[in-house]
Parts: sequence; structure tokens; C-alpha cells
Amino acid sequence: MRRFLQSTIYCSVVLALACGGGGSSDPGTGQTDLPSANDGIIPDVSGDAIERPDTPSDTPAADPGSPADSILIDDLPILDTPALPGCPPCGKGTLTGLACAPDGKSVVPDVGVSIEGVDCHGQPFLIETTSDSMGRYTVENVPCGYRVVKLNKGSFSHQFDVFIAADQETDTKNGRCFEGTAAKIAVITGEWDRLQEILTTLGLHYTEINGIESDSGGSADAGSFLSDWNRLSKFNILFINCGKSQYTSSAAIANLKKFVQGGGSIYGSDYAVSYISVVWPEALDLPSDPYSVWTQTVSSSVRDPRLLGYLQKNAVTIQYGLSPLVMVEAAGVDTETHLEGVFPKYEADQFIHPQLLSFRPYGDKGGRVIYGNFHHDEQMKEPGKTDVRNILKYVVFSL
Repeated sequence: MRRFLQSTIYCSVVLALACGGGGSSDPGTGQTDLPSANDGIIPDVSGDAIERPDTPSDTPAADPGSPADSILIDDLPILDTPALPGCPPCGKGTLTGLACAPDGKSVVPDVGVSIEGVDCHGQPFLIETTSDSMGRYTVENVPCGYRVVKLNKGSFSHQFDVFIAADQETDTKNGRCFEGTAAKIAVITGEWDRLQEILTTLGLHYTEINGIESDSGGSADAGSFLSDWNRLSKFNILFINCGKSQYTSSAAIANLKKFVQGGGSIYGSDYAVSYISVVWPEALDLPSDPYSVWTQTVSSSVRDPRLLGYLQKNAVTIQYGLSPLVMVEAAGVDTETHLEGVFPKYEADQFIHPQLLSFRPYGDKGGRVIYGNFHHDEQMKEPGKTDVRNILKYVVFSL
């Protein structure tokens, strides 16, 4: 009777394979080489996904005659189920891949990659690794068959199905990118920066919140948005553009604290420092007059080793166009400096000042707050100016 049922299951599998049973697919064609250390170009990855048919499962009964702690894996019975083509019952294979943004071009570094399931002995397994600075990852000794691969980085998560063939390397660099809805993102608009442009470039979806008071008396929505926990709590990430209006009511301050404490992350540029200085006053050391950076070009040093690996360079050039912009004297308590530079027009003694900083006010269980004192839109539009664009791509997937 059991053999009859297994034959029925096996026929179902064959029919599912023949009919292209349910699965996920990602569009795209082709793939370009990874960037060299000199060209600063983020690679293009795209391709077709493998559809996943339904697969049979069978859990072996426990052996009541032997103590559980005396059973070795090699002694466990092999599941008496039909083998899929390319998958002997206890075969193992290797998975290689490339973590990438929804645009199919921008790689994502330091992504957690995990595969879990049940092996041929009925034993659960979990294999984990992390993508390197260029998004590449390798997972070895994966039990063959159809497996679910999970990708996680900060607020972003994604999963896809793949067939692992025994004694082979399965390449998932084609079409296995994060989706545009991998995180729920809100953007508060401002007069002097457009962070949402990089989100659009990356293919990420976002909700725009008006943060600009019109000259005709029209009111912005940012104040009511930040003061309404039911609205704010629906998002994982909040971007705040540089603007002349700040919405830091007591309700907004309380909600921003609650947002980050619960795992939400924030990125703010230039004048958005007002939110950080009010909500987390010890995070940044600001001068008495922080609005003191004038138009100039700054040669910046990359102090974050992860960002250095992603950019493939230890120095970048950042333009400060509109002025005055915010000056940060130094990183505050438990704050990390990612970029720093000397501002020639700020002071004669050439002190080094942070330009990109981050901190976790509630530890690893909470979210991250990142601040940059420069504008992104005015630099991203210049031909050949890729440093700031790539820095912000790195920042987006660090939230």
C-alpha cells in the first residue's frame, strides 16, 4: 500500500514538473561582469527564475527501540521517497548567488543568506552565510532538491525557490534580486534635497509625505504624519530630506523614538539634523552655530571598512553647493563615522569633521539612524559623479 501511495506521489511530481508547477519568476536577461576596483560601476544582474513544482514529503517514524541520544545521523534510515532528477536521496550541492537591488544592477553587500529545511534523514538543517562587499555569496553542502533561499539586510527581506542539484554548483545570480516592496519606505520631502531619486533609481517603492509649506499658505502633511503613530508605524524606513521646516512637536518626538526603538530606521540629510539633535541630542556634537559650511569641494576619507569594500576606494570627493550647510564637530556617544573630511572654507586650522554618521540608540534590537550633512541630488545629476550615488545606495540598504 505504501509503495502504491509513493508511486502516486511520484507521478504527481512528474506531472507538476511537466506542467511547470507553481513557483516564482523574476524577469531579466543577461548579466555584466562585476566592477573592477577602478571603474566604480555597480554590476548589472538579471535573468529568468526557475519555477518550482510541488514536491512530496515524508517524515520517518521515530525508532522507539533506541535512545535518541545514541542515534548517529549516518544510522538514520533514508527516506523511502522517489528521487528527483539530479537529486539522489542524500546528495548535496552548492549554491552561488549575487544579492542585488530591484533595479537588477546594483549589488547589495553584507546580506544574510539562509537555507533551511529537512534533509534525507528527516533531520532539520539551517545553513547561513553573508554576501561579500560586492554582493556575492556561496552556500555549500546544501541537501539537494527544491529549497527556499532567504535574504535579509536591515529592513529588507526577500526569498525565492531554487532547485539544488547534487554534486553541482547552482548559480542564482540571474533574477534573484530584492523586490521593490522588500521594505516599507516613507519619504518626507524638502526644499533642498531629493533622496527619493535614489530610491527610484534602485527600483524601490516608497510613499511620499509632503514636508514643504507652500508660499500661498498651503500646509505640509509631515507634522501630522509624524504625530500620528498609526500612520508612521506602517513603515520600516523613514527618509527626511533637507528642508526649512521641521516638525518636532512632542508627539512627533515621542513617535520617532518609538519608531526606532521598535526596529524602524531613519536617514536624514543636512537640515534634517534638527530631528536628530532634538530626539537624540547626544548622538552628534554640533557647534553653537551648525549652519556654517559654505560652497566648496571636500576630499573625504572613507572610515567605514564595509563602505570602503563596497566603493573599492578609500577617498571620495563631495561637493557642497547650496550654503550654508550643517557642520558636525564630532561623532557623539556610540556614534560611528563613515566619512570625514577637511573643510577649507570653514576654519584655518583644518580640523577633520564627520560627514556621514550612524548610531543605534537602542542597541541591536532597535533600528539605525544615519545622517549625512551633504545634499545628494545636486551631485547625482553630474555626469561621471558616481561616488555620492553609490554611497547613498550603500546607505539605503544599511537601514
